[in-house]
Amino acid sequence: MPYLDGPGLYRALERRLPDLCRRFVLMTGDVLSAEIQTFLELTGVPGLSKPVDRSEVRRVIQLVTGEER
Repeated sequence: MPYLDGPGLYRALERRLPDLCRRFVLMTGDVLSAEIQTFLELTGVPGLSKPVDRSEVRRVIQLVTGEER
């Protein structure tokens, strides 16, 4: 994203639309960064690492939407 990273978007949602935060998933290619690890740990946001696995995407979507199949 040109002006905002994933954690920045999450923080903006916290201020403006906090109900959406429970449905937030961070997709990143930078899982080794201490900043991203700290963000995921502090917020409890599920993360998907690139390249993504289809079954993992499905699992995370079910997690944040409360659907179980």
